[in-house]
Amino acid sequence: MVRSDGKSIVNANKIRMELDNIFNDDKIILNNTTIDQLTELIFKRILETYGPIYPLQFGIDNEEILVGELARLNTVLMMLESKEQYRKCAIVKNRIRNIEATLNNKSNDKDESDAGPQI
Repeated sequence: MVRSDGKSIVNANKIRMELDNIFNDDKIILNNTTIDQLTELIFKRILETYGPIYPLQFGIDNEEILVGELARLNTVLMMLESKEQYRKCAIVKNRIRNIEATLNNKSNDKDESDAGPQI
């Protein structure tokens, strides 16, 4: 049997029938074969819908990395302040200032490039 898009639905129907038989009387009985078949169908559907997904690459740029590091350092700073480790707080605050300065420079560079040529 073939769907309108040319793909076979025999395996899908077979698995659906097996799953219907498995879920009798509110009892779930899954064997390894059924789980493997279901996993294969799900993975095929994901690949059809989204394309190749391994390895996951989301194109993280440098600014996103800096924002993540800034969040992590702010959390560390709060923990150090609660433990009253003020020398370490000073080091972390310095790193936070450096990252904030870098982010501000990047945003200023973007603003200038977005403004177009100056007359």
